[in-house]
Amino acid sequence: AQVLKSYTEAIELFNTVLLKKWDPRYAQVEVPVLTDLNRLIAYIKHQGYEHKLGLSNLVDQRLVSPTDVDVRVLVQWDTDMTDVALRIEEPSGEKCTPMHNKTSAGGLLSRDFSHGYGPVEYLCKVAPSGTFNIQAQLFHALDMQTGTTIMVRLYTNFARPDLETEHVYVGNLAKAKDTLDLAVLKRK
Repeated sequence: AQVLKSYTEAIELFNTVLLKKWDPRYAQVEVPVLTDLNRLIAYIKHQGYEHKLGLSNLVDQRLVSPTDVDVRVLVQWDTDMTDVALRIEEPSGEKCTPMHNKTSAGGLLSRDFSHGYGPVEYLCKVAPSGTFNIQAQLFHALDMQTGTTIMVRLYTNFARPDLETEHVYVGNLAKAKDTLDLAVLKRK
């Protein structure tokens, strides 16, 4: 009963984010939220709770779409009015950046949030073999005295129950143009 209650509460929170009218500086925040909502749905179905939960009554079915991917990187930060850029160098050497947000390997970087807390998300449905280098760079922060603390979640086999892995990285970007090498992902 507690699991069903927790799932119901989580879905209600996702619905609140998806249906709320946001300030324009948060435009498209719904995109990573939809990705997370569909991950939750995949787990609910995998555990056999879909009918017990009444899932089809809790979620607008137009929002339901499988979002499983080989690689997902999500970065968010703790300082309002801040611009952090996520950069992914794929095994081919091609870089997925805010100015080049679609790659030939199928990598896709979400909208660049230049005011607010992010998040910024990178997805690659069918990731090539090789090394992915993941970086974040601070362009500006409202409080340039402290910069901003970032949290990066790196997933492999995202939204694939029993296969998904998650690694969390935390770091500080103290001043404009600071860059952090966050993670290296090696895919076979």
